[in-house]
Amino acid sequence: MKRRVHLTNSEKAFFFADDSQRELISRLDLKLLVGGVATKDDLDVIHSFRADPYFRFYYVLDGQVSLAFADQNYQLQPGRVYIIPTNRPFRYVAPSNFTHYWLHFCSSQLEKLDYFQHVREELAVEDTCTLMQEFIRLAECGEGVDVLMNADIILRRLLLPFMRKMPENDYEQARKIGKYSHIIDYINRNIARDIAVTDLAAMLRMNYRDFSADFHRTFRITPKQYICNRRIDTAKALLLNTDMTIKQISSETGYDNEFFFYRLFKKYTGQTPTYFRHNNILG
Repeated sequence: MKRRVHLTNSEKAFFFADDSQRELISRLDLKLLVGGVATKDDLDVIHSFRADPYFRFYYVLDGQVSLAFADQNYQLQPGRVYIIPTNRPFRYVAPSNFTHYWLHFCSSQLEKLDYFQHVREELAVEDTCTLMQEFIRLAECGEGVDVLMNADIILRRLLLPFMRKMPENDYEQARKIGKYSHIIDYINRNIARDIAVTDLAAMLRMNYRDFSADFHRTFRITPKQYICNRRIDTAKALLLNTDMTIKQISSETGYDNEFFFYRLFKKYTGQTPTYFRHNNILG
């Protein structure tokens, strides 16, 4: 971030430039839900998959735990911090007891960025433990504006190592995403319905061609691919977290033709819906 400095004999003034980093930070909407510290000794049995609409922050103190996603496993190590993305089905597998601090939080801004759609790992900075201890102390004090403001500051400081590593392209993406916020929300709310790209373009008063080109520049995929990805992600969660039939899941994700959904799911995941469900649940 560039800044300008104004110096006189009696005054120093610092002006921060209006760039993509400043814009994201100024609009960063963080909603802290819950947090704590826990020692787990019951994860030798594989827990079922879950996909939750909030981010997880983990700071592992000792022991090990593995997060098993449908496409990859992540081994969480002591002394490191992790951000687990929203709405990605995973399960816990712990080869030994482990102790960790944790926070659950929401952010519609971060949720839309490519960088935070994957598990992120960083070395814990020196004051991570102190910050989490302070969070626990604040939480034990109850509620009120002092507690809420200070807890929000702690969450932002814990996110700082990840924000430092976020590529400049993602900051630029965040700047462009602003005008698409209600489009993304509309897609998420209507995932079970037919979504026409022409209707999305009309919501921004753009023609189909200009909308598609601008959407692709912003999200690096076409509107149709984005909608399809969201449908497949929703289908994964339903396959792993419900007993719904393939036909019901097909309908719930906007596909009237069960066989078309079957082929599309295999194209995007390399597995049929049935294989994906049984292979991942039985582990």
